[in-house]
Amino acid sequence: MENRSPRYQQLADQLQQAIEQGTYAPGERMPSVRHLQRRLNVSITTISSAYVELERRGLAEARPRSGYFARTPLKQPIPQTSAVPGEPVKVRQGPMTRAVESAAMSDALVPLAGAILDEALLPLIDIRRAARSVMREQAAAAMAYGPPAGAMPLRRALAQQPWGFAQPPGVDEILLTQGALEAISLALRTITRPGDAVVVESPSFYGFMQMIEQMGLYAMEVVTDAQHGMQPADLARALEDPRVKAVLSIPSFHNPMGAVMPEANRKEIVRLITQRQVPLIEDDIYGDLHYGGVRPTPMKAWDKEGWVIYVSSFSKVLGPGLRVGLCMPGPRFYEKMVSLKMATSLTSSMFTQLTVASLLLSGAYGRQVRHLRKALSANVQRFRHGVASAFPAETRMTHPQGGFTVWVEMPAQVDGVALYEEALAAGIAIVPGAVCSPSGRYRHCIRLSAGTLWSRRVEKAIARLGEMVHQQL
Repeated sequence: MENRSPRYQQLADQLQQAIEQGTYAPGERMPSVRHLQRRLNVSITTISSAYVELERRGLAEARPRSGYFARTPLKQPIPQTSAVPGEPVKVRQGPMTRAVESAAMSDALVPLAGAILDEALLPLIDIRRAARSVMREQAAAAMAYGPPAGAMPLRRALAQQPWGFAQPPGVDEILLTQGALEAISLALRTITRPGDAVVVESPSFYGFMQMIEQMGLYAMEVVTDAQHGMQPADLARALEDPRVKAVLSIPSFHNPMGAVMPEANRKEIVRLITQRQVPLIEDDIYGDLHYGGVRPTPMKAWDKEGWVIYVSSFSKVLGPGLRVGLCMPGPRFYEKMVSLKMATSLTSSMFTQLTVASLLLSGAYGRQVRHLRKALSANVQRFRHGVASAFPAETRMTHPQGGFTVWVEMPAQVDGVALYEEALAAGIAIVPGAVCSPSGRYRHCIRLSAGTLWSRRVEKAIARLGEMVHQQL
C-alpha cells in the first residue's frame, strides 16, 4: 500500500532505522540539515521537522550550535497499576497539598513541580499585541462587567473551533470561567452535595483532592493504567455504589500519568454513565498538546443525553495568568452552573476574555499550539533520559504522548514524601505521589513537570534527586 505519511515522518523513519542499525552510534553527530537538504533534495522545513520527530521518539538530541546527535533508544518500563480501596474515602490532604502548591509557585526553587509552562515557551509578544488591540478597539467593553456566561466574542470564537462533536456547540452552550478549576468546582457544586462520593482516577491531579476535601465529598479511587487511563470495567464496579454521584476524568494526556484513553473505552464509559445517570466531568485541559497524529476526540462527542460536562482552559497553552477556562455543561446543567457562577464571582474578566478571543481569531493561538507540540515533545524526552540516567535501574516512568507531566515510580522502599522534603531543602520543587491519591497511595512515586525547559540547572537538579533516591536504598 502506498505510504501516505508526511514526508518528514518518512525521513524520520529512515533516520531511525539508521540509528537502530548502528549507522549512527549513540553520541555521534548526525548529518546537518543543509547536508541532508543537498543530498535528498528536500526542504529545510521537512528535515527540521524530521529531527524534531526523532527528538520526540527519544532517538536524537539537539545541542546548541552543534547540531543533532544520535541517542540510544530509551526502553524504560512504564509504571505498574496497583490496587485501590473499593470504598469511598474521606480526603485529608489539605496541609500537604497546600505546601506542595506553595513550593510549586516559588521562584527560589528549581521548578519541577507545577504543571506550568516555562516563561520562554509563552507567546508573550502575541499576548501583548492582542491586549493592545483590545484596549485600542474595545477598551470600554474590556473594563465593563460582562455577561455571567462570559464575553460573547470569545464564545463565538470557541463555537467556531473544530471540537469533533456531532453538533458544534452554540454560543449559548458555552460558559466561560476563571480557569478550569472554577468550572470543575461549579460542576461539582451543581451535581453533588456534602457526603456524596466522586469517582477519581488514581493517581490523579492533586488539585482535585483539595477541591473534594473542601466540599465535604468522598473520593472513590479507580485505578488508572499508565497508557490507557481509566478502564470501563473498573468504572462500572465503582458506579454500583449508590453514593457515587459524579465521575471526574482526564482522558487525554492524563495528569500525572500522561495516559490517553482509547476511543472504544471513551464510548463505553459514556454509555455506562448515561445508563447510570451519573454525570461525568471531562477535564480536557491538555487536549491540544498532543505530540503527533490527531487530537483525541473528547468523550463529549458521544454524549447524546447530556451527562458529560466538558471542561477546558487556555492555561496550558497561553499561560495560567490569563485565568480563562471554558465549560460546555449541556442543557441539563447549563442554567444552574451559570447561576452558580453569577452567585460566586458574577462574571470573569472581560479584558482577558477579549484578549484570548483576539488570539484565537488572529491565528496566534494555533501557531502557539503547533510550537508547543514540538517543544514539549522534545523536552519531555530530555527529562525522561535525565531520570533514566540518574535514578536507580529499577525505576519506571511514563512515556507521555502529549501534555508535559512525567510520573516516576521508584523502588518500593523509597519514600517519595521524604524525597520531596529533602529536595525542598536542596532548592528543588517536586510533587510527591502521595498527594495524587485520596488514600495517600504512591508514596514511592513523584510527578515531574517538563514544562520547565531543560537546562544545566535542571540537569543538575535531576542528578541531585537521583543521588537522594540512591541514598534511601
